[in-house]
Amino acid sequence: MRPDEKIKKLIADLKTAPSAGLDAKVNQAIDNALAERTRIESAYGPSIGRIIMRSPIMKLAAAAVIIIAVLAGIYYFAGEGAQKCCAWTQIADKVAQIKTCVCSMHIQQSGGPVGQKGQQIDSKMYISSDYGSRIETYLDGNVMQKIYVPADSNAMILVMPSEKKYMRMAMTDETRARAKNQMQDPRDALTRFMTGPLKELGKDVINGVEVKGIEVVNPPAVKGVYNNFIGRTWVDVATEYPVRIEMDIESGTGTDTIKMLMVMDNFEWGVELEPAIFEPNIPSDYKIMAEMKLPAQDEASAIEGLRLFAEMADGHYPSQMNVMTLTRESAEAYGKKLGAAITKPTDEQMQQMTAKMMKVQAPVLFYTKLGRDGNDPAYYGKDVTAGDANAVLMRWKISEGKYRVIFGDLTAEDVNTEQLKEMEQPVNR
Repeated sequence: MRPDEKIKKLIADLKTAPSAGLDAKVNQAIDNALAERTRIESAYGPSIGRIIMRSPIMKLAAAAVIIIAVLAGIYYFAGEGAQKCCAWTQIADKVAQIKTCVCSMHIQQSGGPVGQKGQQIDSKMYISSDYGSRIETYLDGNVMQKIYVPADSNAMILVMPSEKKYMRMAMTDETRARAKNQMQDPRDALTRFMTGPLKELGKDVINGVEVKGIEVVNPPAVKGVYNNFIGRTWVDVATEYPVRIEMDIESGTGTDTIKMLMVMDNFEWGVELEPAIFEPNIPSDYKIMAEMKLPAQDEASAIEGLRLFAEMADGHYPSQMNVMTLTRESAEAYGKKLGAAITKPTDEQMQQMTAKMMKVQAPVLFYTKLGRDGNDPAYYGKDVTAGDANAVLMRWKISEGKYRVIFGDLTAEDVNTEQLKEMEQPVNR
């Protein structure tokens, strides 16, 4: 019987009148049960559920990694094969000329890491071509995070008011360029959706406004990134400005499957915005939680992230190449290394863990880029470990008939199609 069940049974069976002896007996039984639970957790490491749910700052750190990954481009796509639908192209061009926008964003998630299941996260976004971006994220009506990306800076600032802490993240030139043009910017959504084939949705009414819509389902640019992707955009028939943008996404497999509906609405186009809105202005009593650099989306960073993960996970690699699985499994592995101390981490431990959780995202950043660029990536981390030196851990196409392969020992080489076919045989255990 589990320690928690022993406690419940003991309390349920109490039918004796209160006494000092009984109090001592009950207290001793509770102490024994709690000691047993502590022994079990010390031996096997706390679960990700206990790591996150016992520590609000840990929950924020996990959410921060996920949101930063979103901002880095995990849940957005771009690529070749744009469908030139004349009327919609003109609308996209018109929207792209607007210098400012304010809107709401709602993310409804099911599945994914413990502590993140079934949440709805609401945000308000301020976007300016001249000054940058600011995103305020709310959970249960309270400000959870404020994210600032000034136009004249290569740093992203994430502020957590409830904890009086903040993080500073340096971005690569590539990520900064994408962030400037694509980072959750509704002005670019129509262009991103032009990776057809498009489906006309006809007319409808949203909040009293007559709208017309388009839909794109699993465009080529998301191949290898998501299980399923549906994007919809509804524009005002009269003004031809977007009224609602939807992204319905599914990724992962089995217990790690995550479904996410991302909706942007309540648009204010061309509204006047003051420069001060985009300045972080961090209070003097706030402490820095972490100073990090967003990993580059390249092979070297991906290999380093895989190596770091394997060191934490005793030679195992992430079971799936998606941000939710990586976040859960890396936090779980790191939690086992730290033991019970993770439930109340020091500032130094917090910085170390957040930095590591970000570094191990490098493989999924690179993998997503490969899928977005049409390089037909594949990943076999569920079956391949660091001990499988010659097994294919990850591969992608580099040219016609040529592939790049990362093996279980994290060496890499170019192979042809026939060689790859031989190498991609299942690993025998």
